[in-house]
Amino acid sequence: MIRTSELDPLLAATAQPKLDAWRKKATQAYIDAWKEPSTHLLDVQFTAKAPRPPSTGAAVDSGAILKALNSKDKDGIKEKFRNFNASFDDLVAKHKAYKMEAEVRRALGRD
Repeated sequence: MIRTSELDPLLAATAQPKLDAWRKKATQAYIDAWKEPSTHLLDVQFTAKAPRPPSTGAAVDSGAILKALNSKDKDGIKEKFRNFNASFDDLVAKHKAYKMEAEVRRALGRD
């Protein structure tokens, strides 16, 4: 936005590098907040002791995998999703409360 305005010649040499650094830092801080919910789902979970299915694109029988799990494993998976959902809902509520320009919102969505 500044680059297409009359401010560009005045800010290009001194302020623009600082603005770019601040923008990058703020974007990274915003994105880092969204990493926390994913940690609940990215934990390694061994669901079956059977060998891996071939990578031919054949469908995996999820029912057979679920039947092979004991109740403790099932409860652990449910807890992970419960934690993910709570964390995700909290971040969505915070995100909706932020006041930002549409251009900034789109840029964060792309990042």
